[in-house]
Amino acid sequence: MHPGAEAVTGISTEELRHPELPTFEVAMRGALDFIYERVGSEQSPLLVGHNILRYDVRLLRNRMLDSGLAAGVQRLDAEFAYFDTLSYAKEVASGIGAESNKLTDLYRACTGREPENAHSSLGDVLMTRDVLASLAFGENEERDWDVFFGSRVRDWVVRGGERAVSAERGGERVRPSSARTQTASAALSPSELLDVVAPVSCGDSGA
Repeated sequence: MHPGAEAVTGISTEELRHPELPTFEVAMRGALDFIYERVGSEQSPLLVGHNILRYDVRLLRNRMLDSGLAAGVQRLDAEFAYFDTLSYAKEVASGIGAESNKLTDLYRACTGREPENAHSSLGDVLMTRDVLASLAFGENEERDWDVFFGSRVRDWVVRGGERAVSAERGGERVRPSSARTQTASAALSPSELLDVVAPVSCGDSGA
């Protein structure tokens, strides 16, 4: 692991080499199986992430290709859709007082709390969830994610991993297909998220 990445994430090379950790191939297959178990075979999984268009999707596709998981990449390209909270925040978060559009700064502004476990996979997933919920619904406890993604921001949803990689700052916004699009993690508890999130650093960038 690069020393710079180790300094940011707090994850050491020794930890990544722990014999009890699954290989990337095993973890990725498990993650895909988990997602499809949650959303069903008739729906399009929607992955939500902060800077997902310029970092996470590119990283996943390249790593999967290097690991011989070409079939998995085909599924990312053909069946998945993506929503980038960084691109969305740049449009709607100007009035919340965040120092920048970095995930940690948005989290502080949205929740009034200090980030915990920033740059860990689970920590960033939970922060992204809380930031998006705040930007989408404010303090309203009634949260209809189907309405939010299905109508309010459907033009922000990018369909297909290959198109997501080529989208410049979310500029290539395409409507999802007629198949219903669902998030796989909207209702997950932290313990459920622990079962699916692998120790990979997230691309928390934003100006």
